[in-house]
Amino acid sequence: MMIGNTYYPPRYFDFFDDYKDEGVFVTNPKNTEFNADWKAEWFINYVTDLSNHFRTNHIMFPMGGDF
Repeated sequence: MMIGNTYYPPRYFDFFDDYKDEGVFVTNPKNTEFNADWKAEWFINYVTDLSNHFRTNHIMFPMGGDF
């Protein structure tokens, strides 16, 4: 079963949008746009919450909005 019955990525993980908060991971903590810490934490919480709604430990996360 796909999450949300769609193939779009979860919030903050659409790497092709121009929205600043949905851009790529910035992993260098010296960079003023560093965001890897909160994006990783957000994704872990998102997956943990969704996993409570499935019987198996397999969840499909499509990460694209177009073929």
